[in-house]
Amino acid sequence: MSIVLELGSENLIAYYAKNKNGENDVKLLTKILISAAEALAQFHTHAIHLDIKPENFVRSREKIQGGSPVFKLIDFGTSELTETFTKKITREVLGTDMYMAPEIDNPISTKADTYSFGVMIYKLLYSISQHIGNKDECELGKLGADFERLDHLIKAKECNSFDHEKEQLIEVENNEKPLKRC
Repeated sequence: MSIVLELGSENLIAYYAKNKNGENDVKLLTKILISAAEALAQFHTHAIHLDIKPENFVRSREKIQGGSPVFKLIDFGTSELTETFTKKITREVLGTDMYMAPEIDNPISTKADTYSFGVMIYKLLYSISQHIGNKDECELGKLGADFERLDHLIKAKECNSFDHEKEQLIEVENNEKPLKRC
């Protein structure tokens, strides 16, 4: 099977590093993550990626929606089609360990990618907090930083086609452990 992709420019981290400007870092990162979440939700209609990390999202060279960048998912070497996915995965075989879901050793679903996406969000937000006086996220909230939940920001945008899959992608499940979600 062959996959033909458009030529992308920089990855998520490179684009963010090039375009951040201090006060609006969280707003820029939110726009980037919304686009990445939409790309992942689209991919989940066909397959499970199993290696979600910032380096695997690249900015489309041609598309800008309302001033926001459009990111595409790349690197499908570890991906599995959802229709045929029935095997167990081991940590030695697939993915980037830092981003892998704890339940990766069990039969998995798109929730493994969702976990990895959450780790990616946390790391990116935490890196912002390190640049603002080494404060943690709670301290940033006291300083008035814009840490609204991504789901509220996406719903506020012009997303009439916001479907259940995208909503699940960014759903916060504070009271359940990862193994109980599957």
